[in-house]
Amino acid sequence: MKLKELSQRGGVPIPTIKYYLREGLLPKGDPLGETKADYGDRHLDRLRIIRSLVEIGEVPIAVIRQILAAVDDETVPATVLLATALSALGAGPSSDAAPAGDRTGAESLIAGQGWQVSPGSTAPDQLAAALGALRLVGLPADAAQLAPYTRAALEMAGHQLPLLPDPARREEFAARAVIGAVLYDRLLLALLRLAKENISMRRDGR
Repeated sequence: MKLKELSQRGGVPIPTIKYYLREGLLPKGDPLGETKADYGDRHLDRLRIIRSLVEIGEVPIAVIRQILAAVDDETVPATVLLATALSALGAGPSSDAAPAGDRTGAESLIAGQGWQVSPGSTAPDQLAAALGALRLVGLPADAAQLAPYTRAALEMAGHQLPLLPDPARREEFAARAVIGAVLYDRLLLALLRLAKENISMRRDGR
């Protein structure tokens, strides 16, 4: 298909497709001359993945490039690909930016659960930042207080991950991991707020 048809079928303007091509997010088409190229279903599939990451996942282009690089590298195992995709939800602060006590607290919490974390994952940094924020405002953040959260997180992760496609379908696997995490996180936050309102209303006898 020509660029115009790729734009129409993918629902992405031609200038945006050209930008993705320049950025290396979308592979070049088969040349038909000096200024024209032919595009196939693989280009359409990749374009839809990029669009979903941008529009639904709200993932920056630079991070999408990292995800797609991991997708295209067949030597990257599925576990690392998943960690790379999930890290797209927010790189968070550097581990060096968090106070030593908060970094230690995050590491202890993870170790206490017996959880295994992929190399390069940003989740421990995000956890350290969250623990630091709780500490600064005087809210409890020790392992005992956080136990219900860790149990709920493990249960939700165990429920969500089987919903992902076969890791062999690497592009779809990575995109669904990001998009699913975004949407389910929003769902979980809404349900948590509703549950709090429900408990409060019942306590007030309404």
